[in-house]
Amino acid sequence: MCIRDRMSKIPQPDQRKIKYGPEERIQMSRLRQTIAKRLKHAQDTAAMLTTFNEVDMSKLISFRKENQEEFKNKFNTKLGFMSFFVKASIKSLKQFPSVNSEVENNDIIYKNYYNISFAVGTDKGLVVPVLKFANEMPLLDISKSVKDLAERARSKKIAPSEMEGSTFTISNLGMFGISEFTSIINQPNSAILSVGAIVQKPIVKDEKIIIGNTMKLTLAFDHRVVDGATGSAFLNTLRNFIENPVGILSTQSKLGKATQYIQPFWFSERTRKKTGLWLKGFPKLVPTDMVDISKVSEKELNKFVKAQPLSCAFIP
Repeated sequence: MCIRDRMSKIPQPDQRKIKYGPEERIQMSRLRQTIAKRLKHAQDTAAMLTTFNEVDMSKLISFRKENQEEFKNKFNTKLGFMSFFVKASIKSLKQFPSVNSEVENNDIIYKNYYNISFAVGTDKGLVVPVLKFANEMPLLDISKSVKDLAERARSKKIAPSEMEGSTFTISNLGMFGISEFTSIINQPNSAILSVGAIVQKPIVKDEKIIIGNTMKLTLAFDHRVVDGATGSAFLNTLRNFIENPVGILSTQSKLGKATQYIQPFWFSERTRKKTGLWLKGFPKLVPTDMVDISKVSEKELNKFVKAQPLSCAFIP
């Protein structure tokens, strides 16, 4: 059949209309009723303001690609982008405490812990599992926990207690190809981060036009507790961490007086060879090693950390 004939062809009757009639009324599930009430309450009570930013994902994509295979082989889990967004969010929240706060009557409650929740769509509605005390988790544990919580949420095996206590929320529709969107605050949080899809497009870099990988980030926050300048600064800080992955995983830039041990994070063999992941007189380190550095000079240690900040965490 040619295009001209198709344009004049009468469409087939809608099968759903035949089965259920012109209209159908179905009662909302308890979960969807709860979601609707909470979202409407957030809209009615929070003074929501939204800011937008664009992130260059090139370095993070390269890092993930370079290390994905070895990470998966060693730990039987993928190195997901969500893990980096959780880490970057925590480091940014520490600089802007009001974004990790809650409004209760006339009080502001600053949360000095970081329970990061993330939205998961299920056939019964939206659920928001929580990574409890995510600031105490290494990247590996975050990757595993995100996968585990998301799978159990979709299979309806997640406990109510695992969806409580959030201090900050991340919503990712980028996986569905949505380039940019805004979210409703997940109260009692004061802010929610919306993560869009990675898009290839021409960008200007070093005065040259190249094809870059960009992502749109959106931060919706409660203007009652987070000022516009603070929300914007938070989003810019988050962008800087994402664009420079070294800053996401480094936990301390200078040697603290209480520092006694150096514990490396997992890092690929290729990168270890490129940067030399060892101190003078020390063997190569593996992720489970705890090396006593009490006899290493501060100058030598800081030189090592500066050369390879992704590889180590300081344990007081």
